[in-house]
Amino acid sequence: MNTRTTLLLAAAVAVTATAATAALKAGSWDLAVSRNAIRLSPQAPPGLPGL
Repeated sequence: MNTRTTLLLAAAVAVTATAATAALKAGSWDLAVSRNAIRLSPQAPPGLPGL
C-alpha cells in the first residue's frame, strides 16, 4: 500500500471508532466486534422490560 492509502485507512478507522463511542455514550447500545464486522445493537435501558 502506498502512504496515502495507509493514511486514509487509518483516518477511517479513527472516525469509525469515534462514531461508535459517541453512539454508545448517547444511548443504550451493545458493541459487538469481530474480525469482520463491528455491530451496534440497541439495548433496553435499565428498568425497562425490553425492546
